[in-house]
Amino acid sequence: MKKSFNMSQLQRQSGLTIGMIRRYWYNETTEVNLEALDKLATLLGVAPGELLKHGEHKAEDNN
Repeated sequence: MKKSFNMSQLQRQSGLTIGMIRRYWYNETTEVNLEALDKLATLLGVAPGELLKHGEHKAEDNN
């Protein structure tokens, strides 16, 4: 079951920094912290790989 959160809620419930949440939210990082990715995926109710697909879909849409 997928869930919806805002950045502040994700930060509070994951224990990650707001800076890290913001970088992932706006896809402003090339580094992936696997522990952080797992925490976010668990909170959102998705597989960790689902969080990495966003950029792939955007690239496919531009072709």
